Amino acid sequence: MTDKFDDKKEILAIFDRYIQAYFIERDPGKTFALLDAEITGFGTGIDEIARESSAFKKLYLRDFEQAPGRIDVEFNFTDADVISAVSGVVSSVFSIKTVISGQPVSIEGLRLSLMLYKNRGTWKISHMHISLPARVHEEGESYPLKELEERNRLLEQMVKEKTSELEIRNKKLEEALLSVRQLRGLLPICASCKKIRDDEGYWHQIEEYLRVHSEAEFSHSLCPDCKNKMLSELSELKKKI
Repeated sequence: MTDKFDDKKEILAIFDRYIQAYFIERDPGKTFALLDAEITGFGTGIDEIARESSAFKKLYLRDFEQAPGRIDVEFNFTDADVISAVSGVVSSVFSIKTVISGQPVSIEGLRLSLMLYKNRGTWKISHMHISLPARVHEEGESYPLKELEERNRLLEQMVKEKTSELEIRNKKLEEALLSVRQLRGLLPICASCKKIRDDEGYWHQIEEYLRVHSEAEFSHSLCPDCKNKMLSELSELKKKI
């Protein structure tokens, strides 16, 4: 019976073979030979959730098809833990570089966890989870606090600006309402002298009525017709004199 040290060495050896087969050689056959028949796991893609081994292998085949070339790997750290005589886990953080469709691709900070199960003396990868850290998080944050604070600050600034705009508009509207008083409804007006009757039955000169009921001010002058009429009347009066 092997001890934990030997199991750890064997688990790390399986991990190295997996990295070689999957990332470096890009060999589906060698990769699948290291996987348990009932493997499940999660990838970084939005649809990379495999609860059954057949679905997981389809994801692998899609991966090989879309990026058939070698993927260079640079490790930040790798470690293994033996959980029991038949189970262990490998944790690793690394970066990759490759070329896809003629374009260089580089991804940093990938996190990979492999669960391994020992069956009949052979270790197989039974579950894996590969992920990327959230780019919106700052160091020391469990949630994107700084981003949320900045978003709130921008929202508060937008609300402040909109409020200021509304206040300016309301002020202009109030000033307009103060400067304009409109007369509404029917005004009883004398057909002869043009006086206006108020609600209490009193008659007022049109100038007086409008001055009281609006903001209008009057200055008197003569229109051309009245001016000509007055001059004509003065001329006739002079002739009589």
